[in-house]
Amino acid sequence: YLVQDCGVPFDFVLFNSYEALVRSLISEHVDVAWNGPVAHVMTEELSNHLHNGTGKRVVSLGMRDCDLDFESLLIVRKEAGLSSLDDLKTRKNVNLLAGA
Repeated sequence: YLVQDCGVPFDFVLFNSYEALVRSLISEHVDVAWNGPVAHVMTEELSNHLHNGTGKRVVSLGMRDCDLDFESLLIVRKEAGLSSLDDLKTRKNVNLLAGA
């Protein structure tokens, strides 16, 4: 579509992690990304942190209809002693693994 209808050349890049995709988008090596929910949040957070006050920002252009009901879960080990999001406020160090 981009090439035939719009005349816009593009390269397809497949990333092996959300982190790599987000870093490339934030560092302006990639102009457009098809983000899942986790990568979307990571991009927003990192962009806000790095570009605060610079006028740069990322913009979400849309979401597929079939993704509207997606949910994210935070799963913790029982030994971690976390039973609510409020429990995270008292923690000084939390190791978090993001995945799909």
